[in-house]
Amino acid sequence: MEVGGADVDDLEGFREYLIEKGYNEGHVNRLISLTRKVIEAGGPDSIEPELPSPWMRRKVRYAWRKYQEFLRVRTGGTV
Repeated sequence: MEVGGADVDDLEGFREYLIEKGYNEGHVNRLISLTRKVIEAGGPDSIEPELPSPWMRRKVRYAWRKYQEFLRVRTGGTV
């Protein structure tokens, strides 16, 4: 599934990118999990209304920003 340039198949590359940037394994796993949920839901705007708290909405937006950063780096700034 693809959402705005995002694809679940890209998550392994995203994992490697985060580890290369120095994120610890636990943080990487949380970011991957949240990003997968956003992609499967159809984007951050689709999932945010379903989230139970502002804290979770912030976490989802953070994960999505990091994923968009990864896509920009991978594509040379075209996302």
